[in-house]
Amino acid sequence: MHAPTRLLTALAAALALSAPTVRADEPSTSLRVRLGAFQPGHRLAEQDEFRAGPELEVGVARALAPWLDAEASLGWSGTEVQRRTVLVFASGGNTGGPVVPLDLHSRLMLVPLAATARLRWPEGPVRPHLLAGAGLLYGRRDDTFGTVSGWGPQLRAGAGLDWHHGGRVLVGLEGWWAWSRTDMRTARTTTPVLGPPPVGELRSDGLHLLATAGWRF
Repeated sequence: MHAPTRLLTALAAALALSAPTVRADEPSTSLRVRLGAFQPGHRLAEQDEFRAGPELEVGVARALAPWLDAEASLGWSGTEVQRRTVLVFASGGNTGGPVVPLDLHSRLMLVPLAATARLRWPEGPVRPHLLAGAGLLYGRRDDTFGTVSGWGPQLRAGAGLDWHHGGRVLVGLEGWWAWSRTDMRTARTTTPVLGPPPVGELRSDGLHLLATAGWRF
């Protein structure tokens, strides 16, 4: 067994032994809204370096124990490449004909549908936690050549903390790294002279940093 696995197992056992019993009047369900930024971890395509973009996620969580909860969430994030202009032949060939400027641009939208488990410290106003999750990811890329879209898996792992205020209101911070693969197959050409947009697997690994606001009920 690897050291990280042993550490997580020991932490779960310690929390389970030290956790108080769940009170009947303690809220066990919460609605959470997260707002932050997504920073791609590498170039998502050859010569395309996507910049950090905004991210929004809405989830409903259920406490399974004082130290463990599970959440279903739906998110959205967007990122783009800085626009640049190149000169190309108007005929679409490599030589001959007049040369015209071409605006190169690319925007990427990601929509994850995820299930996440959080292993948290069970008591106190400030409660740190570890998280792990998996789900499906829809991706759509719009660029100079056209539009491609598709679905694929996503895994995430990270950590955060929540501050419980007044028993029902909670705020917090959370960060995780996501591993994502999207099979971009559905294509629509917007500039026929340049040919169809490239299709295939798109990696969208990256860092997600978000602030959380929630209501327990």
